[in-house]
Amino acid sequence: MKRTTLLKIVDKLYKVFTKTTIENLEFLPAEGPVLIVLNHVSYTDFPIFATQHRRDDWSAFITDKYKNNRFLQWVVSSAQLVWIDRSRADFAAIKAAFNWLQEGKSFALSPEGTRSKTNSLNQGKEGVAMIALKANVPIVPAAVIGTGKFFSDLKRLRRPTLTFRFGPPQRYGRIDPERRGESLREMTDDIMCRIAALLPDEMHGFYSGNPAIDEIRRDWRQQFPDLILPDSTQSPD
Repeated sequence: MKRTTLLKIVDKLYKVFTKTTIENLEFLPAEGPVLIVLNHVSYTDFPIFATQHRRDDWSAFITDKYKNNRFLQWVVSSAQLVWIDRSRADFAAIKAAFNWLQEGKSFALSPEGTRSKTNSLNQGKEGVAMIALKANVPIVPAAVIGTGKFFSDLKRLRRPTLTFRFGPPQRYGRIDPERRGESLREMTDDIMCRIAALLPDEMHGFYSGNPAIDEIRRDWRQQFPDLILPDSTQSPD
């Protein structure tokens, strides 16, 4: 099956079986290389990309522990996703993501490296910072809200209510080579706080109480008055 056909099918399924709202889509560049970073709480987080019609050139990582699943083999091949070994530093997967970006396309990943079991943010891993710096591309933070109850809602014959929210792009300069480890950690934490700024406070997890989140929100509100940000009382599901 062609990639475009598969994405249209996924888009249709989300429209029929969910109530999905996409917010701040204008902050996702319509063209050019961009790294999209988002939280990850469900298998249904990344397929939601098929519902935005601004970019259809995106790819993403998928853990290779599902590599023996024939259906997922077909999905990965058709959608041109990238297998990644989460148990080690998978440089082949990182190189594939870098090459995708170098072709001027968009790549989506979760800096957490795996799904959160608490419906809130885990600590981010430095791999996202390494990819962004090496590829020299802007990072667009994104938040997915509501997927934590996706399957339980369907079992109750309720359409899951999902929100897919983008934030303003951010570019990072070169890191200090004399304190490379600390610089990568600082950049990763800043990326994670930008994702957190788009999420309800209840989903901040590891980053709960981090003052950088409120600072980011204040800066965004001043620069982008029409930007949609979460109400602190917003329910994550």
